[in-house]
Amino acid sequence: MKYLLAFIITAALLHGGITHAAAHSCRQGIDSLLNSARSITAYPNPASVSVHVKSVKDLRELVIYGLDGRQVRRIATPGKDHMVQVSGLAQGPYMLRALFEDGTRTSKMIIKQ
Repeated sequence: MKYLLAFIITAALLHGGITHAAAHSCRQGIDSLLNSARSITAYPNPASVSVHVKSVKDLRELVIYGLDGRQVRRIATPGKDHMVQVSGLAQGPYMLRALFEDGTRTSKMIIKQ
């Protein structure tokens, strides 16, 4: 029994990389769950007239930025489901930033077609 226990401990020490990888993969899974709670869905993307934005948590506001960093549009948006008009924007990529009621935020790339 002593030898079996010593073998298991030695094998675990020698294969610590596998244990580390498993722990890292588990931690990554938890991070993915936390990030999905902050995620937004924007469709259609690319869009020509409007983008439908849905979130898991209540939003406070949506802000659209050009790739040069300037703010193009700010929309106060209480709730979880919104339609954002993009027909007045020039064609190209934009960053959509969502600020949630709890203070967290996330961003998503949208493309005006």
